[in-house]
Amino acid sequence: YLENYKRLFRRESTDNGESWGEAHEITDALDAFRPEYAWTCAAVGPGHGCRLPSGRLVINVWMASDKANIFAHWPSVVSCLYSDDEGTSWQRGHIIYDPVEGANLNEAVIVPLASGGVLFNIRNYAPCKRRYLAYNEDAAGEWRNCHFSEALRDPGCMAGMCRAGNDL
Repeated sequence: YLENYKRLFRRESTDNGESWGEAHEITDALDAFRPEYAWTCAAVGPGHGCRLPSGRLVINVWMASDKANIFAHWPSVVSCLYSDDEGTSWQRGHIIYDPVEGANLNEAVIVPLASGGVLFNIRNYAPCKRRYLAYNEDAAGEWRNCHFSEALRDPGCMAGMCRAGNDL
């Protein structure tokens, strides 16, 4: 979870959410983006992360950079954070930048694929009003096959998507 769009924390439950352990700050994973993208506002979600078949945990993150208004949600980009040690430490993924000027990618929904990769379904402000999709084999490498989906209209706020069975 985030605090004031600036600090990122993780908490763990070992009893199916009945109780939660202490908060552990993992903002350093977000700060790893700063040399490439000087974000002023960041958020995870909406929705949930996922566990890949390899065991890797992946969460979606969007970041905005507006020095005049540090809480503004654009201009913005998306990426992910991933963990290979059950969430103890987190690494940054590659950034997905605007495919067209003013698209302001944000609020990505992450879907684990049967192949072991991930699909991002990304909200944006592009004039075509279609969701932007991006694929990644392991959440650590480059995003590929990025495109606006003619089949998916962009509702302008969030959007859900999940995998049912092994179809994706």
